[in-house]
Amino acid sequence: MFFPHSEKKETHFFSSPFKKVCYGFLVVIGFSAITACSQYNQGLVSTSYHDLNSHYNAYFLANERLNEAEKILFAGRKDDYNELLSVLLPHDTLRGSTVKSQTDYAIEKASLPIQYHKNSHWLDDCYLMIAHARFLQADFDNAIETYKYVNSESKDDKLHHRALIGLLRAFNQTKNYDYSQAVINRLRKEKLSKHDLVDFYEARAQFHQIRQEYDQTLAILKQTVKRMPASERRARLYYIIGQLYQRTNHTKEGYSYFDKVHKSNASYELALQAKLQMIQLYANNDERKLIKRFKKLLRDEKNVEYKDRVYYAMGMYALRKEDYDKALGYFKEATQVKGGDGRQKTLAFLRLAELYYDKQQNYKQAKNYYDSTLNAGLSPTTPNYDVIVKRQKVLEGFVRNYETIQTEDSLQRLAKMDEASRNKFFDEWLDKREKEEREAERKRNDQIAQEVGAIFDNMNTEEKPKRNESTGSAWYFSNTTAMAQGRTAFARKWGNRPLEDNWRRSKKDISFADPTDPTSTASTGRAPQETKKPEKISREDQKKSMLANLPMSDEAMQKSNEKVETAYYELGKITDQELLEKEKAIKTYETLLERFPQTEHAAEVLYALYLIYQERGDDKQLAIREKLIQQYAGSTYARLAANPGMTRDENIADIQADRAFQEAYQTYEAQNFVEADRLIQSGIQQYKGTLNEQRFKILEIKLIGKTQGLDAYRKALRDFMNTYAQSSLLPYVHKLFQSAEGLTKNTGH
Repeated sequence: MFFPHSEKKETHFFSSPFKKVCYGFLVVIGFSAITACSQYNQGLVSTSYHDLNSHYNAYFLANERLNEAEKILFAGRKDDYNELLSVLLPHDTLRGSTVKSQTDYAIEKASLPIQYHKNSHWLDDCYLMIAHARFLQADFDNAIETYKYVNSESKDDKLHHRALIGLLRAFNQTKNYDYSQAVINRLRKEKLSKHDLVDFYEARAQFHQIRQEYDQTLAILKQTVKRMPASERRARLYYIIGQLYQRTNHTKEGYSYFDKVHKSNASYELALQAKLQMIQLYANNDERKLIKRFKKLLRDEKNVEYKDRVYYAMGMYALRKEDYDKALGYFKEATQVKGGDGRQKTLAFLRLAELYYDKQQNYKQAKNYYDSTLNAGLSPTTPNYDVIVKRQKVLEGFVRNYETIQTEDSLQRLAKMDEASRNKFFDEWLDKREKEEREAERKRNDQIAQEVGAIFDNMNTEEKPKRNESTGSAWYFSNTTAMAQGRTAFARKWGNRPLEDNWRRSKKDISFADPTDPTSTASTGRAPQETKKPEKISREDQKKSMLANLPMSDEAMQKSNEKVETAYYELGKITDQELLEKEKAIKTYETLLERFPQTEHAAEVLYALYLIYQERGDDKQLAIREKLIQQYAGSTYARLAANPGMTRDENIADIQADRAFQEAYQTYEAQNFVEADRLIQSGIQQYKGTLNEQRFKILEIKLIGKTQGLDAYRKALRDFMNTYAQSSLLPYVHKLFQSAEGLTKNTGH
């Protein structure tokens, strides 16, 4: 059937053959474009598309963030200029956490091409970016694995080189120095770009610095700085080169490199440190000129926050000159500077402690400064940190015993005085103390007055208005600049405190009373209880209190002497075995024996003297040995002295074992069985395989008899006889067993 509108339908778009061809062509182009975007297509269009996205949407952004992270780490470094600076900044998780947002972002962006643009030519670059981000995070294991992947998979020589440099830095950080050396050998054969060569030289210099191969470090760094543009990074390497020359006494060369720091694009802090070194090198033989230059730095307002460093440098110079009194003075000045670098103050405390310990042998002062050093937060990475901690603990015992002797001797002397002489001493001492208290109060008041005056001085530092000028801003509260300065001065003194009543008080419950209120303390004429000063104690009452502390009775004098005896004994051991001050140890031991000839420590003290004289080859050892053997024949020390073939270490080990056994035995005798068992088990473990183990075992058997009954006691004795069948203590154990058997028959068991 013919449809009247059929011809009109033939005019539709799809009805035209040409248009059909056009449509098909568009479909083909669209399909080709879609397939071209596939990350698995290796065609030109596809790879170009994915390269573009990988480069600008991933790699570029990741690289920008990593550059930002490196700048943050470098700017935030805490260089200790008192030690040889590390060529490359050390990395750890704490430093890595400061740039975590940047490195996480870099890893996230660099991972996108790996997931979505697999046919891009930027994949290896992105893997290298991820490796470097992990290195900055101190995730060294994963960084090393990623660097290795790039090195093995990439076909780009530059990426090979950068991956190897990354591996070298990571191996240095993880102390895999054999691997570091292998990487160095490999890179030395490669032709590196100028940028990569600088990075390689720095990592290689760090490798040699870690191994304390300073000649190689110096040679490499000199080549490195020649290839670097002017920057803080280069100035820092100049400083390290100057330090290395200074260590090897090449004064002229060291001075020239410190001068390069001073003239380069360095931060003020780094330039100041270089200047301090230059002053010491330039005026090495002219102390007057050197001190003059130091004082000029101290007067410079720009160095207010660095005064502690200047004083510290002055102290180190005096120390090198062996002028220990001046060194002490300068280091003390460094500790008194307000603000400044906390680490510098800590090191000044340490230098003071070492001077008093090594040069002055003033152990009380040394102990105080070692305390200050550790309380100020000395870093555990400080060289000889363990030695410092040990000295502080040793000196704590030394000072405690030394002060005990001084205190008790003073009290005994006062106790032996006649009443008139004693009262005279009390009066003179109290007069002196009252004078010191008045002087201290005056200084406190002067300081408060100065601080308050400084606040008002800061409030009025604005220039007064000249004649005929407007005085609209002359009033303090209309002058914004003066008010800002006043707020700063107030905050520096009092901190940020809210505007409220009694702002100056740390405890707000104390308030001023209303004088018009009949119930207030002001109206009654009585001061608030919190502000009432304590009543002054009369001089006679003070004298009575002092007298009560004196050992006036025979019993009190005996207790005082026992304290002195124990203190001398402990002091001798510390001086001999810990401080290794043999002359002082001899004097301390001999004083103990002279003042307390019947001391319970006599045998041990004689033996200690015997060992000291034996080490010196002094004939006094013979007389002491003879006295020890004759007067203390049954002691361990007499037995040790009679057997001179034993080494000192063996002697000391035997003494320590004997002390441990005596402690356990005395605890057992005191019927403190739980603690005795702990000491016995510790002794058995510590002296396993020796005769002392068997001694502790026998004591354990006795403890079993006390706590577990006769049957358990007999079983323990049988076990000992079976286990230690060849023991020299077996006859004694047999007697114990026979006694136990007799008890069994008598009790019917």
